[in-house]
Amino acid sequence: MKISIILAALLLKVIIIIGQNKAAIVTGEKFSYSANKQLNMILAEERHKGRKVIIDLFSSSCIVCFRMLPKMEDIQRKYKDSIRIVLLGKKDIDVKKIFEKYKSKFSLTLEAIYDSAFFEQYQIPSMPHYIWLDEKGIIKATTGTEELNYNYFENFISGSQIITKDVTIKQNFDQSKLFLVNGNGGHDTSFLFRSILSSWSKNQSTSYPKKLQYSTKGKFFQTLNVSITDLYKYAYLGWAWWTSNDTIYGKIYPVPIEIGGEKPIDNSVRYNYSFSTSLPDSGNLLLRRAIRNDLETYFDYTATVVSRKMPCWKLIAIPDSKARLKSKYQNKKYSESYTSIDYQKVNISTVIDLLMFSRQDDYPLIDATGIDFPIDLLFDAIIYDRESVVNALRGIGLDLILSEQPMLVLLLQKK
Repeated sequence: MKISIILAALLLKVIIIIGQNKAAIVTGEKFSYSANKQLNMILAEERHKGRKVIIDLFSSSCIVCFRMLPKMEDIQRKYKDSIRIVLLGKKDIDVKKIFEKYKSKFSLTLEAIYDSAFFEQYQIPSMPHYIWLDEKGIIKATTGTEELNYNYFENFISGSQIITKDVTIKQNFDQSKLFLVNGNGGHDTSFLFRSILSSWSKNQSTSYPKKLQYSTKGKFFQTLNVSITDLYKYAYLGWAWWTSNDTIYGKIYPVPIEIGGEKPIDNSVRYNYSFSTSLPDSGNLLLRRAIRNDLETYFDYTATVVSRKMPCWKLIAIPDSKARLKSKYQNKKYSESYTSIDYQKVNISTVIDLLMFSRQDDYPLIDATGIDFPIDLLFDAIIYDRESVVNALRGIGLDLILSEQPMLVLLLQKK
C-alpha cells in the first residue's frame, strides 16, 4: 500500500466501510454470532450475571478507535456494575501489536478479542462502531462515538429505549450543479440565505475544496460540511486546507487566532455549514469579496490577516547523520505497515508525510534538514503515535524540535 492511501484514510478520521453485501446487525434481534468461542464465553458469563454488554469494534487502520480506548476504560470503570465493555478487533498482522502499544501507553485494563470472520459476515458501516446488548443478549442499538454519553448509558442501564432508528435516505449531490437547486443534495428550502448558507445535516454530502475558486463547471463556488473557520479561511486566505506539497505550506498558519484570548480557535467540535454562491464572470476577487460580505451578514466576527512568528515543528538532521541517511540504492522502494517502514531512495518530504500521521497539534511540520538528496528509511514504529515515530527517527539520525517562524495568520475577533 502506498503512503498516500494510508494518509487519505487517516484524514477521514473515522474509517468508512462501503460496498458490503453482508448481513445486517438488526436492533431487537438476539446477537447470534457464535464462531468465536472466547466471545461466546464472555457473553454467556455476562448474561448469567445479568450485566449488559457494549461490543467495541475496532481495526488496525482506525486511528479514532485507538484514541477512544482511554474513554472506553473510563466508561468501564464508571459503569462496571451494570455494563461490560468487550473489545473485538478485526484480526490482521498489525492490530494486536498496535493495541498492546496503546494498552501499555495508557495503562489500560481492558482486554481485546480478535476475529476476522465476524467482520466478513456483518455490515459494519464505519469504525469505531458499538453494539449495545441487554442482559439477555438482545441488540438494543448500534452506534458510533456520539452516543457514548451519560443519557444513553442511563437509558441503557434502566432498560429505556436508547435510540430511535430512523431510515436515512442519502440524497444525491451532483458537484457540477448548484447545491440545493432542484433538489441537488437536499431540499430547495433548506437555505439560511441566498448565496446559500445552510446548516449541514448527516443526510447531505461533503464537498471540501482546497481553494476558493470557481468550479470548472461554471461560475459558482460551493463547499459542504465545513466549519465557520473554514469559511473565513476561504474568504481571507483563499485556502481552507493544504498539504506539505502546496506552495503555501509553512507560509500560512493553518488555524485562525481569536483576538482577545490570543489562542487558536478550537475546531474539535464542528458547527457544520454548507455554502454555495453563483456570481457573474468577474474573477476570484469578486468571489472573495462576496463570501466576506455573506459571512459578515450572518456571523459576528471581523477578520484581518497579519504576519507573525508562529510555532512550528522543525525536522532537523542530527550532526554527522547525513552520510548514513543517504540512499545506497538505485531504485525506489515503498514497503510499510502501520508498525514498520522500509523505504529506499525517497525524498526527505516523505518523512514530513509520515509525521502527519501522528499529528497532536496544529503546528506545521517544516523541513529544516538541508537534505537535498534521496534517503533510505528503515525502522519500526506505530506510525500514528508521535512519540513512537520520533524515537524511531532519532535512531536513524533525524529529530523533531519545537521552533517558530514568520507566517501569515488569520485573526478573528467577535464584534
